[in-house]
Amino acid sequence: MDRSGDARLVLLLLFMSHMTTALEVPLDLPQPPTITHQSPKDYIVDPRENIVIYCEAKGKPHPSFSWTRNGTHFDIEKDPKVIMKPHTGTLVIDISGGEKTEAYEGIYQCAAHNQLGTAVSSHIHIRQSNVFSVLRELILAGSPLWSKERFSPIVAQKGQSLVLHCRPPAGLPPPIVFWMDNNFQRLPQSRRVSQGLNGDLYFSNVQMEDSRNNYICYARFPHTQTIQQKQPISVHVTELELLNDTMADIFNDTDWFRDKPIEERAPVFMVPSGSLSSELVLRGETLEMECIADGLPTPAVSWSKRSGEIPSARASFLNYNKTLRITDVSEADAGEYQCRATNTHGSVHHTYRVTVRGTHTHTHTHTHTHTHTSYTTDLSWR
Repeated sequence: MDRSGDARLVLLLLFMSHMTTALEVPLDLPQPPTITHQSPKDYIVDPRENIVIYCEAKGKPHPSFSWTRNGTHFDIEKDPKVIMKPHTGTLVIDISGGEKTEAYEGIYQCAAHNQLGTAVSSHIHIRQSNVFSVLRELILAGSPLWSKERFSPIVAQKGQSLVLHCRPPAGLPPPIVFWMDNNFQRLPQSRRVSQGLNGDLYFSNVQMEDSRNNYICYARFPHTQTIQQKQPISVHVTELELLNDTMADIFNDTDWFRDKPIEERAPVFMVPSGSLSSELVLRGETLEMECIADGLPTPAVSWSKRSGEIPSARASFLNYNKTLRITDVSEADAGEYQCRATNTHGSVHHTYRVTVRGTHTHTHTHTHTHTHTSYTTDLSWR
């Protein structure tokens, strides 16, 4: 390259260096506010817990915050139950002293200000569920209470089995249990995912679509006509394997994984345990037997009766064939029933030995906690 070419190259490099320097933005340059985190637009609150309305923003200088409620200035300092978290606009409304949540329902909006401008959040509608607001006064003090325990997120590898426990408070008669999300929508169930007679939710093998943070067990107590809900359970399904159980315990929502897909497997019963169960039922009552299997691919369940036929007129196969129900039981229904779970890798069976007795006052019967997926809303909630 000649000298003129060298000179042109030097000039080009100097020009590019100057342009790069000119494009650099000082980190301490003043910036108008920007909202970085806020509560959802439709915020349904639980009247048993404090209300937390999130509002966070960035800017230089750091912004100050204010709120409106139903279009007018919300003076936080005048309400001792309301505090704003330091360095953010997040509000915490303390209703632990028995204040009614209805008093704080409304449309809220957060504003972040500094010398360069103002940023506003979306309108945030704070409200109770209609069920809470209409029926709260009907709650009976004698209803059993569910513990307010918090659950760590569950991390499960795609393909493994999983059980989400409900375990509602005891009641007479036993509560009716169902699983829904926090919008009171029923959780999808299938041959792969279903609720057992004990109220637990069983996954024969988890899939990616099972990841959600709002598995909620609800219990309806017929005697007091109340409904209670368990704290939400969060499930995260990954296609990778956790390095070990210790890491899973410490870093439950973690990146400590290795690439090892789970293998397909033959069925194994999640319920019942063992190979034989005994059932004692009174004549004229209803008998329910259940078999739920772990396996990949998802096992299919079938039923048969040794030395006899299942009474088709009084028998029904429920919960994707996992439950056999026989109504108006008679002595002819005694005997051994077998459930069999089968997939492409094999099968497993369990035997129920059923004894039927006539009704008399001193007979002790085996009973289940009966659960259903349907419910009515003319109830109170806890």
